[in-house]
Amino acid sequence: MTLPEPPYTLLLEFGVSNKAADYDNPIKPFQDCLQAFYGFNDSQIYEGVQRKVIVPKGEEYIKFSILPLIDLSHFFV
Repeated sequence: MTLPEPPYTLLLEFGVSNKAADYDNPIKPFQDCLQAFYGFNDSQIYEGVQRKVIVPKGEEYIKFSILPLIDLSHFFV
């Protein structure tokens, strides 16, 4: 995968089997893995959208997209 020019928007989906799991716990460790693998600084991530999906035990997953910065400001009140 070739990264776009920074800054970035990071889309994350965590498939977890524990309903009590906080959606935000895996964000920073996963960002650190992305930065090491793709060779960028995660300070270049300006926006993020995350969600968790409940899945059966043994079917956990992570999906992600690194996109050019998307203006999400119209979603905020």
